[in-house]
Amino acid sequence: KCELDDPITDDIVFQCCQDADRLDAIGAIGIARAFSYGGAQSSKLYDDECAVVARDSSTQCAPITYDAYISSDRTNNGGSTVSHFHDKLLHLRSMMKTKAGRDLAEQ
Repeated sequence: KCELDDPITDDIVFQCCQDADRLDAIGAIGIARAFSYGGAQSSKLYDDECAVVARDSSTQCAPITYDAYISSDRTNNGGSTVSHFHDKLLHLRSMMKTKAGRDLAEQ
């Protein structure tokens, strides 16, 4: 998702809440939440045809362009729960807004 273009996103309370949600998603609870949500949405657990967007050169999967990926139906029948880890969960540490959030995410 792109960041909101709204003055509220500059508010420290908003940033702390956002970091708290992301910290929750980093750990075991986040893993369970991802699989629980995927099951509730009848998403595939894993789909080897579901491409991953390369965020850096160390990605082992065959990358597709960002625009092609965003326009694909990856949440309803086109994606998988495992692809959500590549989409977001593995990148949460870099998305922290506060110093405290970044410090906790490093642990």
